[in-house]
Amino acid sequence: MPVVLPAPAKSGVSRRTALLAGVGVVVAAGGGTAWWLGTRKTGGEGAQLPSTGDNRAASDKEGGSEQSTTSSVTEPGRPEEFTEHVQLVDHKASVSSVAWSPDGRILASAEDGLGAGGAVVRIWDTTTNKLIGTVQNPDGPGGASACAVAISPDGKILAAGGNRTGGFTTYLWNIADRSMIGGLDDSRSIMKTLRFHPDGRTLVGITHTGRLLVWDVATRKVKIGLTEAQGSSELSFSPDGKLLAYAGTKYQEIKIVDPATGRTVKTINDSTGDGGSFSPDGRSLAVVDGDGKNSMQLWDVESGQSKAVFPRADDGLTIASALFHPDGKTVATWGQGNFVQLWDVASKKVRATVIGAGGQIQTVAFSPDGKRIAAGGDDKSVRIWKI
Repeated sequence: MPVVLPAPAKSGVSRRTALLAGVGVVVAAGGGTAWWLGTRKTGGEGAQLPSTGDNRAASDKEGGSEQSTTSSVTEPGRPEEFTEHVQLVDHKASVSSVAWSPDGRILASAEDGLGAGGAVVRIWDTTTNKLIGTVQNPDGPGGASACAVAISPDGKILAAGGNRTGGFTTYLWNIADRSMIGGLDDSRSIMKTLRFHPDGRTLVGITHTGRLLVWDVATRKVKIGLTEAQGSSELSFSPDGKLLAYAGTKYQEIKIVDPATGRTVKTINDSTGDGGSFSPDGRSLAVVDGDGKNSMQLWDVESGQSKAVFPRADDGLTIASALFHPDGKTVATWGQGNFVQLWDVASKKVRATVIGAGGQIQTVAFSPDGKRIAAGGDDKSVRIWKI
């Protein structure tokens, strides 16, 4: 297996790293492999790093690891860059969805590769970075895939959805013994997004045709079915579970509905992203800006009015998604490119960039304690950074 090296730094964002060490250390167990790719960061913001003189890079393969050293200079005022991370490999296709357990000890990853035996969800122990098991939705005549994954708030149930002909596309599984609970009623289309209600008794999914389904977890029966969603939409519950945000079918539309009834509570008409993200206090919704002049906006949930506008980042790349950090002080954005930007809510500026992915990022999730961020994408791997 080739050694996986970090992607080069994004232009315009300075490194706060002097020594790149421990690159490519491999841990393999149960058919899964994790690489540790690390850096040693400097202390103060805007500090200038000492130069080695020749800015050389050296590598030495020994015992399944590769080490290299580099040096760089940090420009004052530039965003911090997080590069130290673990890479979970052995996926067979682009990773389209990741989900943390509530205690942060487990991460589930789904890959969007249609084929025989393709609907596999990998379950990782994030304390050891080892694969501890898999679940696999049944194949159809043309195989199957797993596009979406979610873990219940009590950490006991995993929902996996994807593509399959001739039967259910979405199933529930027991995480402890990885036994199947059963298929979800009326899940006959490609499932693109899944999210558990905060109380764990309800699951919501969106199909590629734009149908939004609300299931009772205990019975696996549909409680509500709506046809007003964008097929690629993400889902976000308010912390109290009384509101659900997703991208609507109309241009630049974000809908906020009551998940118990399906009634539309608010509509936002200024977004080109894949949905919105509620703040931890439930008062704000982070939405990717729709006019191309800015990066995103924060909307007041009660009034339905914009209360903060974030300027477009220097790179000018398109943003597709936004996600609040658990502390409510930071919002992550991603879209075009192989990196995640972390915005400071108070200053409305990028405070850090999470970099190292080897391809387009498709999915991002913060750990429940907010100390780590996981991202999966087109390089067929999941990377976990400490932030």
